[in-house]
Formats: sequence, C-alpha cells, structure tokens
Amino acid sequence: MKLVFIDLDDTLLCKDKTITEENRNTIKEALDKGNVVSICSGRSLHGGMLAIKELGITHKNLYQIGYHGGMARNVMSGEILAKNPMDIDGAIAVLEEALKRNIFAIAFTEFGIYVPNEGDDFKRYIRITNESHMVYKNPMELKEKNVCVYKILLSDFFDHEKLVSFQNDFGKKEEENNVKSFFSCLQYLEFVRSDVDKGLGLRTLTNSLGEKIENTVAIGDERNDISMIKAASIGCAMRNAHPDVKDIADVILENDNENSGVAEAIKRFVL
Repeated sequence: MKLVFIDLDDTLLCKDKTITEENRNTIKEALDKGNVVSICSGRSLHGGMLAIKELGITHKNLYQIGYHGGMARNVMSGEILAKNPMDIDGAIAVLEEALKRNIFAIAFTEFGIYVPNEGDDFKRYIRITNESHMVYKNPMELKEKNVCVYKILLSDFFDHEKLVSFQNDFGKKEEENNVKSFFSCLQYLEFVRSDVDKGLGLRTLTNSLGEKIENTVAIGDERNDISMIKAASIGCAMRNAHPDVKDIADVILENDNENSGVAEAIKRFVL
C-alpha cells in the first residue's frame, strides 16, 4: 500500500479550479487498489472540501490535511486523526496586535472562522470561501470558550507593506509565542504553530494509520509544499513548480497541473 499526499492549488487543480478527468480516474484507481490518498492544503477543512467535492470521489481511504498540516481527517467518516492547533496565548497575541494596527485578522477553527467584524474585508473574504463565521470583540473570548485555533490569516488587499511591517515587527515575538508566519499571497499573511507544516501533516497521518514513511509519495508545486516533499519517500515536483521546489524534489514530473501531472506521478510510483 502507498500513501499519496497531493497539494491542491496548481497541483491537483487547474487554473480554473477544475480537476482533469485523467487525474480523477487515476486517483480513483489508486484508491480502489487499496492505496491511501490525502488532499493537502493550507485551506480550512471547509475550504478544502469544496475542492474535494470537485474530485467527485467517495472512498474510505480518502483523507484531508488542512491548515498547512494543522489537522488531518478521514473525508468519508469525518474522523479526526491529528490535531496540531496553535498555543492559544500565541494566537491571542497575534490577534490583539492585529486589532491595534487595524488589520483584519481571521482565526480558523474546525467549526468555522472567527472575525473581528463583518466589514468590507470580511465580505471580500467570505465571498470567496463561504465559511461559517462568528464575530469576536475581544480575542480573549476564544480562550474563554476553549476554542482551538489552527491558523490565523491577516488580510489587506490594498497595502501589502502594512502586512510586511506587521511580519517584521511581530517576528521578534514569534519564538516566545510559538508561532511562525509566511505570505500565502500578497494579500494574505498567515500564522501557524511554529512546528506546523505539510511535512508534519504527512508524518502525523502516516503514523496515525500505522504505516511507514517509506511508502509515501508527495506531489506539490509551491514552497509551502517543500516540507511535505522532503518528508515523503518519493517527493515529486510538478513541471510548473517553483524553482526552489524542483531543487529539493526527488523527481520533476514531465507534466504540469493543466496536463495531469498528478496522474503521471501516481502511475509511475503507485500503480
């Protein structure tokens, strides 16, 4: 049995957010032959499920890793196999600093998102994701409610430098708050627990299933996939991958996300 870990955007998904028929059929064949497939994303579980529905496959061996490795679950049963939330005090420190600077900050939980208001920034984000949400007036509310926060997203669609300044200033406090930050795009600055990445998600899910790392294959294209590609026994970079990803991958695929690179990897190393 092989365990296949597949990134979503620009790996499994085409530019128009669809999945090629070859990718769909090859993933189904891998599952039907007893292999495990996990869809891995920085998105929330809800956001990731929107793409998994596009896959159109229901199977007991289909898993999902969300929040950049913060949580893993079985798609069919909903069983949670791994949780790697932020330290709540560290999460609150990020949210409080964002409030001081008037930066819109979203706290992601397994039950939805917490937002500071329902203004323009919220409407812009919710229009894309359609997440269920709750409003917090004070970040301490999350601690009082025993909420587990898996990632925090700071958003500014008009002033990238404002986010850069936040990252530079809060960077001095990241170690003491057990968090790390990175840009997922120019508009989004994200925070997770300092040890959380897709590589941790791969290792945690593999161990939870009682399997060996030697049986893992990872496929990705962006720098946030590097930890996963390094952690896997066979790490594959898409043809359209960032140069940094190609540099560390075991294999550079001949095909990109528009031409079923995922199917190529599964046919070569799994089937």
